Amino acid sequence: MSTPTTPFDSPRVRNVLLAMGVLAAFAASSAQATSLCFTNAPQQAFTLPLYDGYESAWAGFDEAGSGCDYLACGPGDQAFRWTISRSDADPNDVAGPVVGPVFYLYLWLECTSLPPDETPLAAVLHVEPSSDIELLGFATMPGAANIGTSTDLELALGVEQIPVDVPFLVGTWPVFRPDPVSVDSESWGRIKATYR
Repeated sequence: MSTPTTPFDSPRVRNVLLAMGVLAAFAASSAQATSLCFTNAPQQAFTLPLYDGYESAWAGFDEAGSGCDYLACGPGDQAFRWTISRSDADPNDVAGPVVGPVFYLYLWLECTSLPPDETPLAAVLHVEPSSDIELLGFATMPGAANIGTSTDLELALGVEQIPVDVPFLVGTWPVFRPDPVSVDSESWGRIKATYR
């Protein structure tokens, strides 16, 4: 059996380096931009007096700001616009960093182009989180109720007041994002000590 000529020729060291490469690749793949976007399914809102249905415009949350939005709200455009914001005070804060393993995203009815007596009474919305996060549910704010799930919302609006004032904070998602895998100096020291 030949003697290794460099430390990297040792089978143990090669296995450790291979394992570290796999961990680094895993950490890099999980370092994607967090997003909660509306799906391509119709985002519907329903109004009185005739319980008319309208497809809605929307803007989802994208940490990188690379586009998770669709159309505008106003005359000649969509009748309603829903946004997913990182702010409970600003419906248009739809991009930028989020902090911590647990944070909140907020659903807003941001705009309507219909007269005030035609604000939506119900909505069916569909969202999809990026693979690096888990939605821990969906909680409605006063004036709204959800009988759907956290990703397939079936909302009643104006529970306490009709018409609802726009912009209207509909609800919030508590979101969990686990920290990415990392190899710190302490664990590297343990690995080196194991193979000495």
